Amino acid sequence: MKITKQNLLIVFMILQVFLDNQYFYSDDIINLIGFSPITIFRFLFVGILFLFVFFSKEKQGKKGIFIYGIIFLIYTIIHHLVSVSINQSVLFNTLSYNLLEEVQYLLRMILPMLIIYIVYALKLSKKEIITIFRYTTLCLIAIMLSTNVFTLAYKSYGEGFIKFNFFSSFTSNIDRIDLASKGWFNSANQIGGLIVLIIPIMYYIVVKYKNKGDVLLFLLLILSSFILGTRISTIGVLLIVYVLTAFYYIYYVFILKKMNKTLNVVLMVIVLFSSLIFIKAPVVNCGGNNFSCVLGLGITDDSMIDNPDQDLEVNREDYDDTCSYLRDTKTNQEFVSKLYTCEENLDFWENFIKTPSNIGSNNRVMEQLIFDDIHSKVESKNVNLFGMGRSRFLSAYMYLEKDGFVHYYTIGVIGIIILLLPYVLISFFSIIRMLINKKIDVLLLSVCMGLFLTLLVSIISGHILDELIVTMYMGVCCGFLLNREGEGYE
Repeated sequence: MKITKQNLLIVFMILQVFLDNQYFYSDDIINLIGFSPITIFRFLFVGILFLFVFFSKEKQGKKGIFIYGIIFLIYTIIHHLVSVSINQSVLFNTLSYNLLEEVQYLLRMILPMLIIYIVYALKLSKKEIITIFRYTTLCLIAIMLSTNVFTLAYKSYGEGFIKFNFFSSFTSNIDRIDLASKGWFNSANQIGGLIVLIIPIMYYIVVKYKNKGDVLLFLLLILSSFILGTRISTIGVLLIVYVLTAFYYIYYVFILKKMNKTLNVVLMVIVLFSSLIFIKAPVVNCGGNNFSCVLGLGITDDSMIDNPDQDLEVNREDYDDTCSYLRDTKTNQEFVSKLYTCEENLDFWENFIKTPSNIGSNNRVMEQLIFDDIHSKVESKNVNLFGMGRSRFLSAYMYLEKDGFVHYYTIGVIGIIILLLPYVLISFFSIIRMLINKKIDVLLLSVCMGLFLTLLVSIISGHILDELIVTMYMGVCCGFLLNREGEGYE
């Protein structure tokens, strides 16, 4: 293989699933050098490749990327000034601003924008994009399945390794906490987001080429997604598969009028396999009432694993003060005694207990309530536009779910427009351009669908749009969309 900028980028992207190992994000490694070595490697590789591409002879897109860079630089400076101007005395003392962490976070958010430009400038072909996603899928399922079979995978929920592999669910009813696995990856949410991005693209590849190897890859990708054990990666992916199957059936029967026996069998196999495997997916085997598990009424996050119901019957009237009462309720004591201590934030906790449903709330609800309270204490309205800083919440070990909401607090409305809106605009632009030119390209539609679904999942689950294992692939998709107008009906 020739060493070209295109080939270097392809290999780099395929390697991402190998690089995103939880060990490289452990406290021991990060405390040793201050950052994950993988993050540093990604910054260096993308930064150097970007400079090579930007300073090449071609002028395509240079003016646009230069203007975007200036806007980002101005935003970064104002974001920093707004963040440090916040009166620390009105906030909890653990919510401290760290310039180094903030810069690292903003660089992580801007890196996919550089990839968009690189892919756009290099004009990656359809074949090259398919190569990236085909081999990324191969590597992803190899990691997910091999670590699961040999019970070497990390749990998707809680800490440590799984106790049983997927095949154990066929012989006994095992709680999904011991079944759901994320391979060696850092986060189940992020891998779920990546799979949702890949599924529509891989389905296109299967239908387009009808290759036995691609069909097998796609089926194993679905299996890996179910093994991950989140509701998005199981119920969400199953629904996506059903919708895509219906789309391709209608498309080939009524529009192209090219439905053949091979494609019919492929679609049937995909639906049957997905439906049968779903029955034994970890999300269905979460103990107790399986129907409630499928509806999402079982365990929903780590807080409910680490803090099981104590079944305590406590009466507020039996306690002299709010803090003593809270420490005997089901409320997560990490928040009450450490992260947002009752004594130092008494007004918040007194209002908290006035709503009985708050008692026993899981981590996601607790963090949302605390974020709202913190945000309300800041007098400057500039934080709505430029944010309070991601490092403040990281320093307090609070990781609010649901992207978009958390970004409103951390980088503000302008930050969202600069760093997140491009994913939406490029996808819409691509669809509108196809409609205007009357060239509907199913690959481009598949890429757009993957992007839209990932954005939707980020709002539902969270921790996706600021993680490079997902956003770099989103950058590849966006760069590809900018270069193509569609090839018409196939």
